[in-house]
Amino acid sequence: MIGFIILILFMGIVGVLGVVGYNYIKKTMQTDDEKEDFIPTTQDNLPIDWVRKGIVKMKNGTYAIVIHLPSINIDLMEANEREVVFSQYRSILTAIDFPFQFLQQSRVVDIDEYMKKLDKIQKGTENEFVRLQLEHYKRYMNGLVNSRAILTRKFYLIIPFDELQEKKSKANQSG
Repeated sequence: MIGFIILILFMGIVGVLGVVGYNYIKKTMQTDDEKEDFIPTTQDNLPIDWVRKGIVKMKNGTYAIVIHLPSINIDLMEANEREVVFSQYRSILTAIDFPFQFLQQSRVVDIDEYMKKLDKIQKGTENEFVRLQLEHYKRYMNGLVNSRAILTRKFYLIIPFDELQEKKSKANQSG
């Protein structure tokens, strides 16, 4: 009888150890699976921490302000107007005593909605001449977009700011 009790006790201990071992192995397998499931996103690879109201905080602790610059078409200006714009531009650039960067963003224009509107007009017209003209115009516009002749360009001024570097330079100037 005592042998039977010892056998049952031994089997109970082995059973409990088996359950504990199974749970431990299952837990470690889940954490390995979770690690494999992590796929870094583009945001994880960028040096940018956050962007708010034109201010960018970098992951290294520095900041930058991004200012959208409106573009002007100087080809439509008279020669003296162009010279005034260029001279003002030169004076601004020579007066700036801090680092800055220009960024130009170019994108192909998406004319899908415009083309749908032209299709609707073309189908609604009864005049054969207008229909043919619209067909030629649509082919012309598609050719321009496909040849990348129609781009939207946005210009930005980026001014970086490193707080630690600024404090060091002020300390060097005062000391």
